[in-house]
Amino acid sequence: MDSLYSHCTLCPRSCGTDRTNGKTGFCRSGDVPCVNLYKLHFGEEPVISGTKGSGTIFFEGCNLGCVFCQNYTISSKPTGFGTLMDSEKLASIMFELKEMGAHNINLVTPMHYAPTVADAVKTAKNGGLDLPVILNISGYDSVNTLKLFDGLCDIFLTDFKFHSPALAGK
Repeated sequence: MDSLYSHCTLCPRSCGTDRTNGKTGFCRSGDVPCVNLYKLHFGEEPVISGTKGSGTIFFEGCNLGCVFCQNYTISSKPTGFGTLMDSEKLASIMFELKEMGAHNINLVTPMHYAPTVADAVKTAKNGGLDLPVILNISGYDSVNTLKLFDGLCDIFLTDFKFHSPALAGK
C-alpha cells in the first residue's frame, strides 16, 4: 500500500509526490486518511439517505479542487479538526455507523486515500459488514485507482460537473 503513496499516481494528475515522507501532492494530503466528520447524513438523494440517514464519512482534501465545492472548507486545505485514521479505525467507524442505524456507508471524496479506504472496506466486509457501500466521488479518477474498489462498492455516486471540456478545464 505504501508504494501507491510513495510515487503518487492515484489521480489523473499523477503528481508523483512521495506522500509517505510528510509531503503532500495537489490533494494536500499525506498517506494517512484524514476524516473530518462521520455521521448519519440526510443531505444526499432521498434514495440514498432513506429515513434513517446515510452513514457518511467525509474525508479532508481532494484531488480535484473545484472552487464551487459544497465541501470546500474540508476539501481545499487541512482544517486542523480532522482525525487521522488507518484502515482498521475506518472499518470500525463503518460498524459504528451501522449501529447508529445507517442505511449504507457513504465514503465522500476518498479517492486520494484509495488504497487505505479500499483496505478498510475489505476489512469491514470480511468482518461482517452487510450494508451497501457508496463510493461518492468527484469523477476525476484514474481507472487503476477505481479498480482498487472492484467488488467492494455497491454504488458509484459520481458527480457530473461539466459536459464541455473547456468549462471543465477552467
